[in-house]
Amino acid sequence: MGINKLWKMLEPIAQKKSLLEMSVQEGVVSRRHGTGVLVIGIDASPWFYATQAIFAGHAHAQAGQNPELRTLFFRLAMLS
Repeated sequence: MGINKLWKMLEPIAQKKSLLEMSVQEGVVSRRHGTGVLVIGIDASPWFYATQAIFAGHAHAQAGQNPELRTLFFRLAMLS
């Protein structure tokens, strides 16, 4: 899925910033405009797919209730 060669086309204008640097810069700028909120979107579907593959074909008895969702939750919690 996605657009073929998108990252290659965007490479000339790409800017690398750490999440901390971006949050400080954008947070200060957005406060000037009155919002003061920085929202970052995460596409969690690859993680969800990967966790489903981990538990596929295995007995879930030892893994607890809904191990795929629990694994995804902890990965997303790590980002916060």
